[in-house]
Amino acid sequence: MNPIVWACVVVLASEPYYVIGTMQTREHCENVAENYEPPSIYGSTIECYPVNVTNHREVLEQVKALKIIAK
Repeated sequence: MNPIVWACVVVLASEPYYVIGTMQTREHCENVAENYEPPSIYGSTIECYPVNVTNHREVLEQVKALKIIAK
């Protein structure tokens, strides 16, 4: 089983769009999210999500699944 890591993700219109990176701690992820300049697209945000993969494509799939579960 893979350990939990934190993915820093650019979110557009409530959908994950781009993975900035994965970090070992939530604090590190939140620090990156606060200091990263978001894209100049209306409604874009940068958020941190717990995931257990580091491949960016798989991270996006897990974030999509987490958002569905959280509804």
